[in-house]
Amino acid sequence: MSEATEEAPVDDGDEVVVRATVSRLSVVVSQPPEVVEAVVRDELARRRASARIQAFVPVLTERAARRRLLR
Repeated sequence: MSEATEEAPVDDGDEVVVRATVSRLSVVVSQPPEVVEAVVRDELARRRASARIQAFVPVLTERAARRRLLR
């Protein structure tokens, strides 16, 4: 029997959001793709957990990730 993880199951739509956002931000910020992806995944999880309107989550995720990465 495997241990339960704390992470929610990954949605295929979220994977598309992550790949597209990482692709766009990798051009803008001077960070390795692994770092960009980690930040994007973290911001996406935060926004998915708290957003009342889920349709705006990808845009809010990209904006927050960009701010974090450009600090």
